[in-house]
Amino acid sequence: MRFVLLKRVYLNGKKIHEQPCDSFLYNLVALLCNSFGGSANVIDIDGNNIDERMIWHDWFNTWYTKTVIAKPYFVVNAPEGDDSYGLIVGRSNIPELLTDRMLRDKIPHGSEDGKLYYRECTVSDVIENEDGFSITISRQFVNYGTVNIEVGEMGLAGKGAYGKSVLIIRDIWNPKVVVESDDIATFEFEIQIKS
Repeated sequence: MRFVLLKRVYLNGKKIHEQPCDSFLYNLVALLCNSFGGSANVIDIDGNNIDERMIWHDWFNTWYTKTVIAKPYFVVNAPEGDDSYGLIVGRSNIPELLTDRMLRDKIPHGSEDGKLYYRECTVSDVIENEDGFSITISRQFVNYGTVNIEVGEMGLAGKGAYGKSVLIIRDIWNPKVVVESDDIATFEFEIQIKS
């Protein structure tokens, strides 16, 4: 079994790039460690160490039973207009490091020149195929400005119990993806488990 990470970009509905990438970051391993009962420093986008995990437990006690309900508490499905987590994009195409905690030059949400309008970030259901399973994280970005915007990096940040964003994937586009005025760019990460 192996993990495969793919990145894709569509411009106005037409696929223009698809590439495998190897860009899981330290924070993903730290989150898994904490979720499995270990202890690791997770570093948020502000550089703070936080006790974050992918699953949070709620304890319900009654006079006759103690119940533990595990619920996912590390999410990437950011709402429209929120550029603090979910699939995010930036201008830099400086190669990623395992210890990256933020994009190098994030493009902010907005309708003005130099900004992209962040639509909702979505997570697919698990898809089963002949050699494994996959999920796709996708987000559309619209350039409502009058100047072209070059996207050189994309990342995936989640938000957990403490409300802090934690970057778990960062990858670059070389050459950069040019999003012209009025273009709709859809960026995706597909995570596969193959046999």
